[in-house]
Amino acid sequence: MPLAESRRDPYLDLLRVASVLTVVWTHWLTAKIWAAEDRIGAGSILDDARPLAVTTWIFMVSPVLLFVGGAVNHTLYTASGAQGFLRRRARRLLPPLVAFIGCWVIVDVVLHLLDLGGTGVVRWVGLRGVLPFGPLWFIAVYLALVALTPVTSALIVRFGPVAPIAIAAGTVCVDLARFVLDVPHVGWVNLLLAWLLPHQLGQLYAHAPTRMRSTAVAGTMCAAGLGVLVLLTTTGWYPVGIGGMSGDRFSNMSPPTLCITALVVWQVGLIVLCRKAGTRLAARPAVAAVVRRVNPLTMTLYLWHMTAMAVAVLALRIVGVGATTRSTIEWWVQRPLWIAVATVCMIGFIGCFAAAGKVMRREPRLAVRSAVAGAPPSG
Repeated sequence: MPLAESRRDPYLDLLRVASVLTVVWTHWLTAKIWAAEDRIGAGSILDDARPLAVTTWIFMVSPVLLFVGGAVNHTLYTASGAQGFLRRRARRLLPPLVAFIGCWVIVDVVLHLLDLGGTGVVRWVGLRGVLPFGPLWFIAVYLALVALTPVTSALIVRFGPVAPIAIAAGTVCVDLARFVLDVPHVGWVNLLLAWLLPHQLGQLYAHAPTRMRSTAVAGTMCAAGLGVLVLLTTTGWYPVGIGGMSGDRFSNMSPPTLCITALVVWQVGLIVLCRKAGTRLAARPAVAAVVRRVNPLTMTLYLWHMTAMAVAVLALRIVGVGATTRSTIEWWVQRPLWIAVATVCMIGFIGCFAAAGKVMRREPRLAVRSAVAGAPPSG
């Protein structure tokens, strides 16, 4: 059951849809994907265009998605209690995830039966399984945050803004231990802390709107986060790009560094600063109609968009259009074609899952009607 319309924040719905579409189109635009022999390889345009690394400060929107998730989760938890909340979240999140994993298990089995899979699907999708399974890292993090919502919501209610401030301070301590004290593996603590921060800020946004939605606070967060990002990256302490790039000493993402914390603070500040304008935009009939149509599809879009690109690569290869492996004029000229074919593939996936969902919802009603008529239930 979706969140009651009276409790929905149209701005948050707009942010969710815009963020997921940004993820999809950014990956489709920047991913260098090619098919050669029995392998699909993948890379990033940023490896060849390092000055564009700074654009990840805008287009790496995982903090926005987690902020929206935190606000929605806190509202649902407050209204439903722990058991009701977890049940509703499971019904919303798990079916698309199970469908995705189940479909790829079937593909893996078929490839092995046909002796095409080598060591498994990884041989076909390349980049150590990042394509098309890369989106699963975010889903795993988000599911963990959903499971922790009863605890993290209680922290927000009890401590207010002190809770996210303490988490941000924790990420600083982890990086000090990692880079200054050289404590092994301690950086992975930030896998929880760095991504818990935007979720907690979203919970604070829902719980204490007068505190969180202050223009002064938002402006300070925006300036501070952006300033820290500039300081950390221009001094050479951290790479400029948020994601890993060839030639960097380490990735800001794996495990998360203080740059992720600064990214969260800057993006959340920007979100709050744009709230009034975003709310007016979300109220426009055309925008509201798009959000209503796309919002239920965000999980499917996120899970399947790189699979759609992989299918597009194979389809174009069949008709003799091979993907280039470097940032060239030819590569940029081909982008509209790749994105168009990937969009068609994505629409096909959505149509298939929508049809399957209708059949699954119709089946119990058919069984009841058959039983009432005296016939054995179909099955």
